[in-house]
Amino acid sequence: MTNHSNEFYLKFFENYPFGILICNKKANKIEIVKFNKETHNLVNKLCDNHSLEATSSLFLNNPDLKKDIRKILHNNSNIQKNYKFSLYKNSELYEFNLDLTICNLSSNLAFIQINGYNKLSSQQKDSKKFKLYHKEIVSKINDLTAKLNENEELFEVIAERSLIGINIIQRFQSRYMNKRYAKMFGYSIQEMKSWKGRDFLKVIHPDDQEKVFVQAMKKQKGSKNTITHYELRGIKKSGEIIWLDNYSKTINYKGENADLITIIDITDRKGVEEKLAESRKIFKTLADQSLMSIVILQDNKIRYNNNQFAQGLGYELEEVRNWDFKDFLKIIHPADRKFVITQARKKQKGEQDVVNRYQFRAINKSGNIIWREIFSKTITYKGKPANFITLLDITDQKEAEQKLKKLNMNYFIAYSQANLYKDIFVHDFSNIMQNIQSSSELIDNLIKTKINKEQLKKLNNIIKEQNNRSSRLISNIRKLSNLDLGDISPKTINLCGCLAKSISFLRNTFPNKQLDIKISPIEGEFNVKANKLLTEVFENILINAVTYNEQDYIDIHIKISKISKESRDFVKIEFIDNGIGVKDDLKEIIFQNGFKKKKGGRGMGLGLNLVKKIIESFDGEIYVKDKIKGDYEQGSNFVIFLPKID
Repeated sequence: MTNHSNEFYLKFFENYPFGILICNKKANKIEIVKFNKETHNLVNKLCDNHSLEATSSLFLNNPDLKKDIRKILHNNSNIQKNYKFSLYKNSELYEFNLDLTICNLSSNLAFIQINGYNKLSSQQKDSKKFKLYHKEIVSKINDLTAKLNENEELFEVIAERSLIGINIIQRFQSRYMNKRYAKMFGYSIQEMKSWKGRDFLKVIHPDDQEKVFVQAMKKQKGSKNTITHYELRGIKKSGEIIWLDNYSKTINYKGENADLITIIDITDRKGVEEKLAESRKIFKTLADQSLMSIVILQDNKIRYNNNQFAQGLGYELEEVRNWDFKDFLKIIHPADRKFVITQARKKQKGEQDVVNRYQFRAINKSGNIIWREIFSKTITYKGKPANFITLLDITDQKEAEQKLKKLNMNYFIAYSQANLYKDIFVHDFSNIMQNIQSSSELIDNLIKTKINKEQLKKLNNIIKEQNNRSSRLISNIRKLSNLDLGDISPKTINLCGCLAKSISFLRNTFPNKQLDIKISPIEGEFNVKANKLLTEVFENILINAVTYNEQDYIDIHIKISKISKESRDFVKIEFIDNGIGVKDDLKEIIFQNGFKKKKGGRGMGLGLNLVKKIIESFDGEIYVKDKIKGDYEQGSNFVIFLPKID
């Protein structure tokens, strides 16, 4: 064997792109006798120690590996397998996996190749993972077997059993090529070794030939500015295009520079990458064009959001691109924030007891409240749990629901009130007609007998009064029928303005009565939730205070105050009179449907039942109590609560 041959084998080992260990069996004991620089780097990274002792301890403490080495030496075969290792480092237990190929070199020598994919994790911290990608490796075996024949045997076994293609080009002609290299392209070694000049580019895709040729030329010249690692497309003899991962560098072969090339077929991997890239492109297109907002939350940060998410909130995409979780929370309505935060955090942790679909209120850039329906679930994003969120704008839907609900309520109120008006009209009008009929019959009797002028005058007054009653009744019904839904719907009403109109109406209705009407406080604005019917309510209560009063001097005191009930703010209005009062057994039933208090044949206007219904339609309340507690004859106090509006 020549010095050139020895040099060749040394250079091969120096540049082999995987970790290598040589194991020897002596007296039934397995020992590691050699390892290359890539193994040295890996062990040093794992153990912070690259000595032979540390390397032996790391690998040979694995019982499965030692067992398989013995099996290989006995059966003259090879094994490719994933092994689990563990070690203590900085008082922490680490676990990692190595994919190894074990080959038989002789009855006592075994060759172990580290195939380059590893995982490292800590049991005391979050799992740390790393992948050792194929990279340019300069490896060296300092001490080979003393005999050159043993070196040659070692080289041939490693090269021919290797999973990578190996080719050494010098003066644009192959000086050495293993079977794997030729097989990748579908040629025989003899065919490819006969190529000269640029013939080696036959197996290179036309779009990559110039780059490959330039790099091969530079490395054969020993240039420094070269690319050691890159991917390229190859062409098989059949015309099939394959993808290759290429590691190449300058070596000294037989006294001259040469290009040592190692290649791995990565066609399957590229196919997966291309499909993944296509899927990503499709997802991005769908996400960018989607009418739904899409967000990925991880570690309380927005990892991804589409343009619709920003636009739907009134922001530019650049404004929300660097938002953190606090920025995200500011768009959630305070009333819904706690629930949304809880669900987001649970999904980022991958917890199970979550609500995947719900509705919440958001706040856009202009400060307006908008509605969103959320669909979310836990996904794995870049190796960790994340919250994948899609948001649908349901603001229009919610507004339509509210309008429909309000409309239904308005129609319900209108329908209920229409029935009340009908009952009141029929009942009161029947009483009026009955009174007129009775008076008419009495007049007929007086005519037939002897006319009594005083009686005739009294009956005539009754007819006139009943006519006035019917006119008022028809007027009230006309007022109520002219109210549209906008008038009936509760809104903001100025209480003092309403009272002023009602008091003015009362004075015009009873010009000959001595009325003393006081309001306290007399200053201040009081806005309440009501509608135009509130004036009719006040008029009804005030008219009753006069009608059911036998005093010459009628005193009405209206007290206004603010009060909180059940965490809500109300305005309290009290109508305190000096009338005949309401007995205790009548205090509740006077508000019931069909009750009619009579005095001298006169009804109570629109009826307190209608008054109660109107007040309750405003979410208010009405009741009556004694002016002086325990003595109803001193007068009444009609108390009304109406929701306060700021």
